[in-house]
Amino acid sequence: MTKGSKPTKFKGIPVAPISGRKGIWVIKVTLPIGVLVFEGKLISPVAGPEGEWIIETEQPTLPVLYVGGPYDVTSLGKEFITAFLQNHNPKEVPQLELFLTGTTPDTTVTVTVSQSNFQKTLKVGKDETISVPITEPVEMQGTGRSPRSVVIKSDSEITIVSSNYKYASGDTALLYPVQRLGREYYVFTPPFGPGSAFKEFAVVAYDKATTVDVDVTGAINFDGKDYPKGSRLTLSLEPFQAVQFQSPDDLTGTKVVSQYPVVVLSGHTCSKKYGDCDHVYEQLLPVPSWGSAFFIPPLSFQTKADFVFVVASEDTTINYQSGKETGKKNVKAGESTQFEITQTSPLSLDASKNIQVFLYGAGGTSKGQLFGTFLTSIAAITSFGSAYQIIGQERYETNFAVFIVKTSDRAQLRFDRKPLQGLKWKAFPGSEYSWAEYDYGRKFASHLVEHSSSSFGLLSIGYSPSTSYASLAPIIRDLYQEQAKNEVQAFLFYIFFYIFYIEFSLQTGVTEPDECSDVICRIEETCKIKNGQGICEPNYVGTCWGWGDPHYSTFDGKKFDFQGTCSYILTQYAGNDTGLQPFSIMEKNENRGNKVVSYVRHVTIEVYGHKITMKKGESPKVRVDGVLQNLPVTLEGGKIKIIRSGKTALLITDFDLRASYDWNWHVIVKLPSSYHGLTTGLCGNLNKDPADDMFIEGNVPAASITEWAKSYRLNDQDPFCSDACVGQCPSCDESLKNQYRGEKSCGMITDSNGPFKECQSTIDSENFYSSCIYDVCMNGGAKVFLCQALNAYATECRKENINVANWTTAAGC
Repeated sequence: MTKGSKPTKFKGIPVAPISGRKGIWVIKVTLPIGVLVFEGKLISPVAGPEGEWIIETEQPTLPVLYVGGPYDVTSLGKEFITAFLQNHNPKEVPQLELFLTGTTPDTTVTVTVSQSNFQKTLKVGKDETISVPITEPVEMQGTGRSPRSVVIKSDSEITIVSSNYKYASGDTALLYPVQRLGREYYVFTPPFGPGSAFKEFAVVAYDKATTVDVDVTGAINFDGKDYPKGSRLTLSLEPFQAVQFQSPDDLTGTKVVSQYPVVVLSGHTCSKKYGDCDHVYEQLLPVPSWGSAFFIPPLSFQTKADFVFVVASEDTTINYQSGKETGKKNVKAGESTQFEITQTSPLSLDASKNIQVFLYGAGGTSKGQLFGTFLTSIAAITSFGSAYQIIGQERYETNFAVFIVKTSDRAQLRFDRKPLQGLKWKAFPGSEYSWAEYDYGRKFASHLVEHSSSSFGLLSIGYSPSTSYASLAPIIRDLYQEQAKNEVQAFLFYIFFYIFYIEFSLQTGVTEPDECSDVICRIEETCKIKNGQGICEPNYVGTCWGWGDPHYSTFDGKKFDFQGTCSYILTQYAGNDTGLQPFSIMEKNENRGNKVVSYVRHVTIEVYGHKITMKKGESPKVRVDGVLQNLPVTLEGGKIKIIRSGKTALLITDFDLRASYDWNWHVIVKLPSSYHGLTTGLCGNLNKDPADDMFIEGNVPAASITEWAKSYRLNDQDPFCSDACVGQCPSCDESLKNQYRGEKSCGMITDSNGPFKECQSTIDSENFYSSCIYDVCMNGGAKVFLCQALNAYATECRKENINVANWTTAAGC
């Protein structure tokens, strides 16, 4: 296998001024470069083996130096640009996110969307990962241009992973900083998928207008003109403009050449092989950043086969070893080849010319659970790093780290600075490398994975029912770069000696102050130091919900059933703390056919002077100040966001109030404990004591649920509403209830061997079980009410990323 070259000693590079631009120097680089030093400062490496530097200076005092070696393989940068390909159904609003990880304390990051008012400025600490939702509608649809790209700038180096998620369809991709962009790419699109889905790729311009030549390998219609396979499409892009191309044909091998560096994203709207249809995408590396030697391991949860695809930019011979089988494949320029990879056939590749390699997870079933497809690039061994930040995705049930490391170096691998124990290492036959998987849970967090003396490969992979994701983990340190920088620092030692000495002596004996010592927090808040400041954070989040006909649970866990059909206050702020934002959430109930039971008809939230109403039957829209609007909606400069989350409308505020409604019968409110004891309404007072939830004016216990609920009734000018059931109130004797306790009915919720068994220890099954019996019994055993009750429990389980087996088949829903 090919081994990475080591850095050479530094040498001088001649420079030449640009005519008419005083103080501007151009440095042309024709060899691989590791570090460039100008006037005693380290400059970021170029994007590939060739490049051009433009440096502004007044009076250069030191020679320009470089250290030869591989180009930068880290994922670190201060400027990024990206876009989002179409994910499956264009009518469903995606959840678009960027996961930013800092490498230094107190980094300021600004995220903007071109041609829009969207802008977020955030702080991220060292080794901290934050999620940045992109609520502006930037998902591209169909073939055509888009004026909107996402631009990220920071004052210190960060890494970024993007996520494009819809219900049961999502993927992640590692983003590369602008210094690693290029001008020549070859597209890869998975060939598998239903006829209604499309292969797709996108090109995104950075800060310069650029022309782009696209040599297509499948038929495309662009700007009303047909471009058949083998034709060239030439277009111009304005700065920060994007263009997406879609086709039912395979677009693999399509060549993209641009005047200036661009981003190229590639994938499939919804690809399918063995599992469910799932959106897949990757940001591609330019041709100069490809490699020649690769190791691709099988994944333990794949019981069938995954696929490895190779794309070549020039005629190439690939030597491969698949399990015990060895062989050779010849691939012509612009063409591709594929390999199957199974539990018994880990794959090693060694090509005569640099190639681009992808792992396509074909989906399937693992432990009775169906999971979807995914796509990830595979790093060449010369692009391995010595330290990574891997990010857990909380919406996926399982997050895996997959290590590829020299067998002799396995013991020194560290995860969050601790040795990895109990890994089942397996060797790639005929090589000095091994691989292993590590399940690190489903919590959203960043983890440091590092090796003190060796470079290694790391994949980030995960899955949940019906969907999966995979991407390369972000590299934050590369041994070759570190060695190069050390050599430069040795050369400049005497220049910097006194500066280092002064800084060191000033810092000696200084004690870091306690930033929380003078911070006073509320009852259920705790001071935590973030970015050098003491911040009060809530200790917990209270959850209140109402569903069915209808069943309620307060913030403090008090359960009750209530059949009123008027408008009521669910929860509202009832304190006088000027540091807390006032809000109010109301609901209106209604009868549906049966006069003895009621359901949530609509939910209204009043906050920051706006009134937002989520109304039954108006999916996927909400009313904002009386005007019906499509989601997503952003108000008050981002203080209020309303997005579509799966099959619900979700409102999120900057103080972490969250309210969702499924446009049918299920409302959920989440509120941080900063509001401890300061709320009223059917959701209670958020003080951790369910016993005092049902008190009326004067702090007197209510005589009944109806009396208590009536105290929160609003005048909605509905003359026919009532606070209790109409006519004879419903009842259901034990003999009738027994009909619905079985494992084929409501008993499925509590069955220890049933489809919800993984969820029962986390989400209270008894309450959903008794509510299910109540609903089904009151409605004469109608199947629709059983299905609704089971779905309510399944929804809560999925929100906790807990595996739920196929309950719909078992229940006949």
